[in-house]
Amino acid sequence: MKTKSLLLLLLSLTLAPAMLHAHKLKGVIVDANSGEKMFGVTILKPATHTGTLSDVEGYFEIELNGAEEVRFSFLGYSTIDRHYYLSADTFVRIELRENVVEMAETVVRPKAAIMKSPRVSSTSLSPKDIRLLPGFAGEADIVQSFLSFPGVKKAGDASGGMLVRGGGSDQNLVLLDGVPVYQSGHIISFYSPFQSELIREANLYKGFVPGGFGGRLSSVLTLESAPATDSLSTELGLGVLLAKGYVQAPIVPGKLSIQAAGRRSLPDLVWPLAGQTFPARFYDGRVILTAQAAKGHSLRFLAYGSGDKLDAGANTVSRYKDTETELIPEMKMLTRSGENHLSLQHSYSGKLKVTNQIYASRFLSHNSLQWPGNALRIRSGISDFGVSSSIHKTGKKHSFDAGLGWIHHEISAMEVVSTGDLQRIIGPKAAEKRRVGEGSLYFMDQLKLGTRWIAEGGLRMAIWQEGRNIKVLPEPKLAFSYLAGSKLRVQASVLRNTQYLQKVSSSSLALPTDAWYVLPLHHTAQSAIMGDLGLNWTPKSWDISLSVYYKKMNGLTEFREGALPFAEERLIDELLQGKGKAYGADLLISYRFKGFHIQAAYSLSWSKRQFDGINGGREYFDRFDRRHDFNIQLVSQLNKHWHFSASFFMASGARYTPRVAQFVMPGTGGSTPVFLPVYGERNSLRLSSSHRLDLAVTYSKTYKKTSIQIQAGAYNVYNQLQSFRLETIEREGKLMLREVGLFGMMPSLSCTLKF
Repeated sequence: MKTKSLLLLLLSLTLAPAMLHAHKLKGVIVDANSGEKMFGVTILKPATHTGTLSDVEGYFEIELNGAEEVRFSFLGYSTIDRHYYLSADTFVRIELRENVVEMAETVVRPKAAIMKSPRVSSTSLSPKDIRLLPGFAGEADIVQSFLSFPGVKKAGDASGGMLVRGGGSDQNLVLLDGVPVYQSGHIISFYSPFQSELIREANLYKGFVPGGFGGRLSSVLTLESAPATDSLSTELGLGVLLAKGYVQAPIVPGKLSIQAAGRRSLPDLVWPLAGQTFPARFYDGRVILTAQAAKGHSLRFLAYGSGDKLDAGANTVSRYKDTETELIPEMKMLTRSGENHLSLQHSYSGKLKVTNQIYASRFLSHNSLQWPGNALRIRSGISDFGVSSSIHKTGKKHSFDAGLGWIHHEISAMEVVSTGDLQRIIGPKAAEKRRVGEGSLYFMDQLKLGTRWIAEGGLRMAIWQEGRNIKVLPEPKLAFSYLAGSKLRVQASVLRNTQYLQKVSSSSLALPTDAWYVLPLHHTAQSAIMGDLGLNWTPKSWDISLSVYYKKMNGLTEFREGALPFAEERLIDELLQGKGKAYGADLLISYRFKGFHIQAAYSLSWSKRQFDGINGGREYFDRFDRRHDFNIQLVSQLNKHWHFSASFFMASGARYTPRVAQFVMPGTGGSTPVFLPVYGERNSLRLSSSHRLDLAVTYSKTYKKTSIQIQAGAYNVYNQLQSFRLETIEREGKLMLREVGLFGMMPSLSCTLKF
């Protein structure tokens, strides 16, 4: 009996490794100093002498059985050995540091390999990077973090989204786990709708765009959700401006998990207790359910909702102290939106990495303007059903990407309801409904030419279909990178982007006229050809980048002067098409030293438009044209528990079309008089330049499994007017324009618990 027991014990010990379930170790490898993703890093299992290489984006994937050692190595960098025992698929971030002991000739080589991706003007941020940058009211925000980089701007304190290199907010493709997102910012633009707790990494491409992305003229922002784990974690935050919560929990360990996060602004609830009013509020929430259906298969459901309210009345905004009566009645602006996604993702990693995805999504927006006796309500939406498949092969000197995809769009644009006297001008209007298909087919090839040159090029074909009408739009792309020295590289690219799906809006009022819309296919698609040339110099502790660009655009759309988009059955009847150009230079300087990081960014830019039916056919500046944009960020780790951050922003004012006169017509039947404005040259004047200083001090400490973070700070420390809009007043018989601000100095105090 003892002999049998001993044999069974020996047999079980022998077979145990074979019976262990294999799990995948996934991750991204970056340079510890610059944060740049590293291509061609060797990931090796010493016990079996098997392994893989990181791809062009620094990502890798390798299967582990039980407890195994993994070695990360790259020429000129210190090797890292890690021991892993996986109970589920796990994602890690590996930071490799240069081996400064090596000779200078050796140090040059890894720099050339890192430059495997010759993509100009791209930026990557991890949650760690986002937390290091100053956040508004203690809340780290992804889109706000990108605003600290050159070439990326926001339209104003009451405009969501971001503006990239002379484009509009709708010219940025935003992808959350490969699914297009249509609500990329709140109307109050301090926060985007993407809670950083749910994001693993964010990548912004404002120059050369990878082959699999297209359909927008300006940029691509990709967001990857943090992977679910089998551990329970919770985060709660409370401050004078914001309350938030986050939870991650396994429902069925190894099979089904849930992640949820939500936020709600507080000033509109707290300030009335002190007899004050606050003009805005917002909320957003996101829930992710992840199910592991089978090996290599995952099912992910994502639900999202958000809402905004802005009271733009004259009595609720920061303003100058003079007391003239405004000639525009008190007005309230409200917007609500909701979005949900359901996606099924499948991936396989072998000699080729294959990714397949199928998804459905829906976005709805409800916008309204209200003023005494009148209201205007507009409802729009877009529903998508999409499929895509891609393959990727990575080699030491050569790699390629290829793929295809199809999205079926169902668009409902501008269902209009009006009340009061407004009904005589704008009556009820049914939504304009369209069914449009958007397809893509692409192939990209990347080649390392010797030790100094890298080339990447390819072609993406955009395919649009509506009924029997089909439109095929070629989008060629080409980029080069040259290593000029151990610390200096030169990059250049040229590409063509096209866009049919766009957000149409009135130039005089951003809301509530915004609606997603596809031009009829017999009209010219929006297109842009952009060239970009960049230099990057990385001496010790420094990272200095300079890029210049020129973008020529055709097929741009704008409402004709005096248009009433609410009254027309078809939006195309009120739209004009024209051309434009944008050009400028972006400079970024970053310095890191022993817990100290300072970053300065400056953009010099021009953005112009020309439409035959606008401004007399003369060229004019775009409303989002900003000549100068400068910001400087400082983060200092004072000691183990304290760190200090400061941000200074300065930018040219927004452009506007001045009202130079107005006619007053008596109302019919004793009703309110009607004011008919007379305008000058299109966007010929600017609001005042804006500047502000934000400060924050943060204390953090960990007690066993619980960590606490307390942050005190202030937005707009010296209470500088940040122009929100213009109001027309009458003073001594003359019409005058007066700038009005939305927010002044705003102190903040927040506390966050993680456990």
